[in-house]
Amino acid sequence: MYNIEHSLINDVQSQLLQLSYPAWAELVSRLLSCMDYEMVEPLGRSKTGNRFDGLGCDLMAVSPVTGGRRIVAVLAKQYGRKQSIMRRQVDELRGVCGRLGADEGLIVSSGKSSTAVRTYAHISNHRIPVRIIDLPRLCRLLCAYHLGIWEQTPSKASDVPKRGLDAEFFEALDAHVTE
Repeated sequence: MYNIEHSLINDVQSQLLQLSYPAWAELVSRLLSCMDYEMVEPLGRSKTGNRFDGLGCDLMAVSPVTGGRRIVAVLAKQYGRKQSIMRRQVDELRGVCGRLGADEGLIVSSGKSSTAVRTYAHISNHRIPVRIIDLPRLCRLLCAYHLGIWEQTPSKASDVPKRGLDAEFFEALDAHVTE
């Protein structure tokens, strides 16, 4: 996929942490739509601002697969530099999937995940698989779909494209969810 400069990853993470939670959830929703998920729906926050009235996930989506569709429960974690996805969140999301009738789970995070957690989440013989999109993969996907990251095509084929943060995109995103 894309090789992302470390400085751009840091810039993206800083920008993601500045977003309001509704804007963060909207970005995740747009990304999933770009990735061919269908019927991506936020579940809505309660009046107190607590997470989605105890449902345990932030969005629901449908993933078209050969021969049908899979219902996906999505956990959108707006994590800082020192926060990581933990095995407990994978287990909790599996429980949420079972309770809500979802076929699989997806954790999208602005933080990091360890190899052990990613391996645990991808256990192929588990009844409810959970996939993880952590910060490095999130940045690659944002680049691939041109969501909040601009790319300048190099003049020579041997040159590396230049990429940077599209601050206007994020400002518009925040403005969109506050309307």
